[in-house]
Amino acid sequence: MRNETEARRSHIEALGVLLAERRAGKFVSLEEGRRQALDMISRKKAEYGLSG
Repeated sequence: MRNETEARRSHIEALGVLLAERRAGKFVSLEEGRRQALDMISRKKAEYGLSG
């Protein structure tokens, strides 16, 4: 039981570090994020020879 509690605590701490790093990073607007995602999808489709 103690090992499970310690593992959960470590997991929560790691998630906290990840979230803190994300908060400190560059954020893009929802519109820009969507544009970037659509651009990436278009590039991937082109890599596989798919249209659209």
